[in-house]
Amino acid sequence: MDRKLFTFNADAVREPSARQTKYKDKRANPNGRVPDDVWKVSRVCGTFGERIKGHGCHTPLEIAEKVIRACSIPGDVVLDPMAGTGTACVASKMLGRRFLGVELCQETAAKARERIAAVSESNTASKLTVIPTH
Repeated sequence: MDRKLFTFNADAVREPSARQTKYKDKRANPNGRVPDDVWKVSRVCGTFGERIKGHGCHTPLEIAEKVIRACSIPGDVVLDPMAGTGTACVASKMLGRRFLGVELCQETAAKARERIAAVSESNTASKLTVIPTH
């Protein structure tokens, strides 16, 4: 595998380690640690402002932001082939990435477009495509 073909921005997702916060160990990396395979992120509860009415399940914005920050740089294109309510597209736009979201359900795609449009940064090179189901 050629590492030059992949992007991984460890510094973009570092978090304080227990060695820093709990044990006050001077040997701890002052930049924090790269999270491993378990991330502590709250689900999107029904009372949260992030919750999209009429949509039973969607990814927390925090997860999409972490993945996009870690695996791309500003200006890159992020592809979300199952865009749903547009969480990855919203995170991409907020982080200065271009994006392409694909969603089968016209109603859900409309919600995603509204959500994406509400993000203040303009990003004309991005779009959400609806694929007809028949």
